[in-house]
Amino acid sequence: MTILDDDDRNNVDESQLVKSLSKQAARNLNRLTKAGGNAVAINGSVPAINDALTQAHGVATLTGDPVVIVPQSLDDASWRIGGCAAPHLSLIEAASTPDSICIAVESLFEAVQDNWRNSEAMERENAYSILAVLLREKLGLSSHIQNAISKPTALFSTPEHHNGLAMEILLLILKFVGYDFQDPKKSIITNPLAYRVLLVDLDIWRLADLPLLEIYYSQFVTFCSESNNHQFNTKRLSRMRLVKKLLDGIKGENFTAESIKLFIPSLSSLVTSCMSAEIFRSLALFITYSIHGVSQKHKGARFDARAKQPRFAHFLNLDKPYLSKTQVGIEVLKAYTNIVCKENGTTNIVKFARTVTNKVRPSLTEFMRKLLFFCSLLTAIFIV
Repeated sequence: MTILDDDDRNNVDESQLVKSLSKQAARNLNRLTKAGGNAVAINGSVPAINDALTQAHGVATLTGDPVVIVPQSLDDASWRIGGCAAPHLSLIEAASTPDSICIAVESLFEAVQDNWRNSEAMERENAYSILAVLLREKLGLSSHIQNAISKPTALFSTPEHHNGLAMEILLLILKFVGYDFQDPKKSIITNPLAYRVLLVDLDIWRLADLPLLEIYYSQFVTFCSESNNHQFNTKRLSRMRLVKKLLDGIKGENFTAESIKLFIPSLSSLVTSCMSAEIFRSLALFITYSIHGVSQKHKGARFDARAKQPRFAHFLNLDKPYLSKTQVGIEVLKAYTNIVCKENGTTNIVKFARTVTNKVRPSLTEFMRKLLFFCSLLTAIFIV
């Protein structure tokens, strides 16, 4: 159905329409519009407007004060209101229930998906970073931005509710950035900026329970190893410096025996796919950091005691034993050893020898001295 009136929002230019009508249709349209100043509804089942204006069943007059609604797609409507980013982010900020948050986030992704204009607006206005801050607040976590006014919104009273909402939002984000749940082998990173900001830089996913952690860490393996587009995905992941960011992020986080088993395979897959000298150095520095810190028994004792307390403890199960920093470092060291020593050929060992120096400073622990000395001997044996 088409509405002919004096409102320009109906996407119909009546002045141009009159020029293409027959004399009889133009007279009928003029009579209908000037009789009472009412809008004229055109029957959409009639193939042509000209025919509808000359038939009794082709037109109807809207009397009273009806509101004419012109259906528009979600992406176009949000763009007309305020450039896509502002109205959708406002809806997310105003959401007060878990269901409304999920609907608001999903509507934002629907408006941006397959729309280059809205996608450029999101990138230009730094909307993904704003979305990350809003998600932290909606999940009850304070903002990590320095000097920012944090307004965490308590939408749930138990860790189960928190994990349920986090799971739904994570699934929406994964679908938006290109994860194919029906056939994971077809997964391809279609929005690298959203992937980096919402999945890599945002640490809220690593604070959830095991089912969410399993999905979060397994998607790294899917994108960089199991997908048919793994080479394309690997190039994008390597530009994000994903391994270095993950290692920097877990320095202040806590692992259980179960969660470390989910993290190590994803880390190994990322290192194998994006292998470079920088990644080798980052792994060596992380292992050194994890094991070297325990030697400082007297210096900063009060700080170390606070560091052992899990961050955001109100969302974590305090009854579970958490691994120490040294234990996490040893698990990463085992994965590092498997990558360097158990791969076919000597390529990784030679690259390790060239990247990680064996000139150890006296401040390093005895463990790291022995580790680097052992790797140097192993390198010499393989090369000879």
